[in-house]
Amino acid sequence: MPAQRIEAGLEAVLAHTREMLAVARSGDWVRLAALQDAHSTSLATLLSLSKTGLDSHHAMVRLRQIEEANRELMGLVRGRRDRLARELHGYGAGRRAVHAYRQCEPGG
Repeated sequence: MPAQRIEAGLEAVLAHTREMLAVARSGDWVRLAALQDAHSTSLATLLSLSKTGLDSHHAMVRLRQIEEANRELMGLVRGRRDRLARELHGYGAGRRAVHAYRQCEPGG
């Protein structure tokens, strides 16, 4: 019975990871953040289970799939973070340019 619960837990974590990856690919960052809670809960549940009777080959296959999906997900998140950082930097440069322009105005 513990092995079946672990297999079900692995499947749940994999399903949540794949759902998060699909949402990230679509660019729905608000929904992605909401899904993170469910993913964290299923991962915590999995880690709390006894590993007695576990089919280690099946578990390793699922763990590799989870790792692969998670790696792609993190790449998408990093890309989005970097894009936002560039945009924010651009806004800062624009504010500085407006401020400098105003300083050059007569009476500025």
